Amino acid sequence: MPPKQTAEKGGGGGAAGKALEDVAIVWFRKCLRLDDNQALVEAAKSGVKHLCPVFVIDPHFGPDYVGVNRYRFLLESLTDLDKHLRSKYKSRLLVL
Repeated sequence: MPPKQTAEKGGGGGAAGKALEDVAIVWFRKCLRLDDNQALVEAAKSGVKHLCPVFVIDPHFGPDYVGVNRYRFLLESLTDLDKHLRSKYKSRLLVL
């Protein structure tokens, strides 16, 4: 997904009243790898100011629906992904 560019206008006009923010949202679905994630690589190369990686936990994948080991593996994988996003892209994983 290409970065979304938005212009916000503040009160007073002029250069101080306008801000241009470049934001790229990268949705991690099933693949939690960084190096071969084409959307993430392209978003990072585009020069956006804010890279926002997101993972949405399926409510039917909670501890009541899958085994505790499988759920623990997912949480550990998300923690590891967040750690690598912080070191490589200076960004944090948003988990919803």
